[in-house]
Amino acid sequence: MLAAKPPIAIRTRLRLLVVAIQLALYAIVPALAPDLPPIWQQIFLSFLFIVGPLAVASLGYMPLGAALVWAIVFGGVAVAVPQGLHQSFERPSGLDNISSSFGHIVEMAVLLFACHSFVVAGASDRRWIANYSTYVRVSWTLAAQILLVVLSAFALVSGVSTLAGWIGPESTIAVVNWIVFPALCLIVLTVFELSERRPQAIGAVRTFLMSTLSWSLLPAVVGGAFALVQAGLQSNEFWSGSDMPAMLPLSVGCLLLFFNARFRDGQPERLRLMTAIRLSAVCLLLAVVLLYGLALVAQYARSRWTPDVVQGTAIFAVMACYGVGYAIAAVSSGAAMRSVPEINIAAALLGIALTFALSTPLLNPTRLAVAYQIARLESGEVAPEKFDYELLALYAAPYGRPALERLIEERGGPDADEIARRARAALRAPAKGGR
Repeated sequence: MLAAKPPIAIRTRLRLLVVAIQLALYAIVPALAPDLPPIWQQIFLSFLFIVGPLAVASLGYMPLGAALVWAIVFGGVAVAVPQGLHQSFERPSGLDNISSSFGHIVEMAVLLFACHSFVVAGASDRRWIANYSTYVRVSWTLAAQILLVVLSAFALVSGVSTLAGWIGPESTIAVVNWIVFPALCLIVLTVFELSERRPQAIGAVRTFLMSTLSWSLLPAVVGGAFALVQAGLQSNEFWSGSDMPAMLPLSVGCLLLFFNARFRDGQPERLRLMTAIRLSAVCLLLAVVLLYGLALVAQYARSRWTPDVVQGTAIFAVMACYGVGYAIAAVSSGAAMRSVPEINIAAALLGIALTFALSTPLLNPTRLAVAYQIARLESGEVAPEKFDYELLALYAAPYGRPALERLIEERGGPDADEIARRARAALRAPAKGGR
């Protein structure tokens, strides 16, 4: 059982202390960074951008010790997870690298949002699994807080850009270094202090956000999802398995956002039109999930177990949990969809578990793909001259090069000498890591 959270005046002082530590580290670490090992640089960055803000956000729901433990645990995960989760098996172009980096940030942001909502809601109810109404309140409050932070940060960046234009480009870096980060810390502090001292204000923002999303996303979600389904079914590239449509998971996310903005914690829908639209959204959600499943099967038929297929399977499992679960809820209880709360909790927990599982060496997508490709080569399914050794050497870190070194050391088999020669040639090139 968690101890009671401290009074609001003490929480304010604790938040100020956390922000002061952030600013002190931000002033000290750049001078030490060239002499620090990479792992320590990542740890300091994790504290500045994850542990500190998480501690500030969590103090409104739990005591200082629990807030720090939670923030440090997720900060450690943020350092460790990208080492195993975000490595690929493909030859990236510059644009691919940019989109991949953005995708990694989105993945970590979604993971942080889900984990923080579960932890804070459980701390608020003092239970491992909180009431669904608590999850709704906490998650949408967090979304409203993030919205306020993002809007304030956008205004800050616009102002700094204007100021940098006035003082000249040579001073831009100094302006960014000494204004933006401290101002962001103060923005985060102010937003969470406002949330506690003026709960009615943040409640109004939350209600506005939910109502706006429930209406504004309607034409975009319905029209966009139907267009995706039609384009996917008519695309030769889709059926040939050349690529899995990346927009389909995004479309599912938008559908879920629209649906839950209307559903909230199970309130009955007053407008019959919206009831029909909500049920139609469930059918559309299931159709998009099935389309992604077909794309996954086509991709597997073309290239078998690659990192994209491994990660796509995990994504499909979560999407299917939502799609099939919502469909069953609609069939069993009609427009009321009484089992949606349990489905949302189960699907979110499944997504968190799969994300962590893919970050471990056991289920690392790149490790699985390398092991599968090597097995195909050793079994004779792929001829030695057709195997892409360079792919393993350059773009499958940290598992590809050790696998090629093992091929060099092995002496059995009729093609061992040819395989070793080609593997040795591939290893002469410097590794470029995963995407």
